[in-house]
Amino acid sequence: ALKVFDRTLRTTAPRILRALDWAIAHEMHVINLSLGTRNPAHRDAFADALARARARNLLVVAPYEVDDQPAFPGCLPGGIAVGLDWDCPRDRYRCRRQDGRLVLHASGYPRDIPGVPPERNLHGISFAVANVSGFLARAYRAGASIEDVEEEMMKEE
Repeated sequence: ALKVFDRTLRTTAPRILRALDWAIAHEMHVINLSLGTRNPAHRDAFADALARARARNLLVVAPYEVDDQPAFPGCLPGGIAVGLDWDCPRDRYRCRRQDGRLVLHASGYPRDIPGVPPERNLHGISFAVANVSGFLARAYRAGASIEDVEEEMMKEE
């Protein structure tokens, strides 16, 4: 786990990029990035990071959209894009094509907390990304290409 937040749930693009660079340098096979930015000023830096990860055959999993707006880096080619599907059970995911690319949709809810209604617990795209990261880690095989993993994900759905 890499820390990109300090005292609040806010961070900066440079801090996220440093964490991505560390994960790439240490060859983390599945990099769960349960956040994104809608600021297009960061597009190129995130595109470069995704290209570096892809060149090393590492999976960067990130939200495709945040609040119905494209989110970087998840909306960029090279990563694994995740969308929300509130009707999807937590132990499943759904593959859909959006704007010509594969987007894996998952539940935005965490595990149940006894006595707490799901809508009162934390929920959102971060949980969908974490769920998909788990599915990807399960599908990952040593030496497999990103395309192989995506193909495996489409079979298991």
